[in-house]
Amino acid sequence: KAVVSTQSGHYGRAYGFKLNFLTKLQNTKAHDNRSNMLHFLANLLENRYPQWVNFKDDLRNLEKARRVSDDQLSKQLRGMKKSLTNLKKELEFHKNPERNGLTGSDKKIDIDDRFGTEMNAFLEYANDEYEKLEATYTNMGKCVAEIITFY
Repeated sequence: KAVVSTQSGHYGRAYGFKLNFLTKLQNTKAHDNRSNMLHFLANLLENRYPQWVNFKDDLRNLEKARRVSDDQLSKQLRGMKKSLTNLKKELEFHKNPERNGLTGSDKKIDIDDRFGTEMNAFLEYANDEYEKLEATYTNMGKCVAEIITFY
């Protein structure tokens, strides 16, 4: 139920309308009987506010999104960061075994071992992707705060 009111009252100075009002728009015909108030409003919306025409597309994932908690996302991001940090430490160890207390045959690394090369490339890619995720998460928090302030 939406509310139409520009006066002070139960809802304060709320703007909106009762949803059952939409059915009445279809019954309010133009003088030529070819169009109605609903057609007029749809055309007005399409011409003046084209960004609102497909607003329902913005809502398609709303049901799934409400099941996701901020705590879950934050915990997953922290877990990713920790995994990336651990991988970086492992690669440092792999790169310099003598600095890490290994001697003799323990510090020999197979010349054909591509672990360091491949995982360094992965780490760079993963760090870039993590930074994008972190920025998206931060932006999401700002958007949620704006929505809460708006409503």
